[in-house]
Amino acid sequence: MKNDWKRFIAGLSYEVKFLHKNELPKSLQSVINAFPCLALQEDGHTSILISGEEFREIKDLDTLKQRVMAVLGLPQSKTR
Repeated sequence: MKNDWKRFIAGLSYEVKFLHKNELPKSLQSVINAFPCLALQEDGHTSILISGEEFREIKDLDTLKQRVMAVLGLPQSKTR
């Protein structure tokens, strides 16, 4: 994991878990069907925030960080 990404994740006010496809709990297998993706679990509900297709369009780390901040509704200035 790149240090810049690691710092970014650590600065989020969310618990972040990275799962490989084979580590996905059965309860999420019907919800998450394209990888990589960004999903949010809240109050027993899972939402896909960045789909596998959207992820493939992201070409660099800064764009990924900006997209994560946007889908989480956080100020963009925190990406750097």
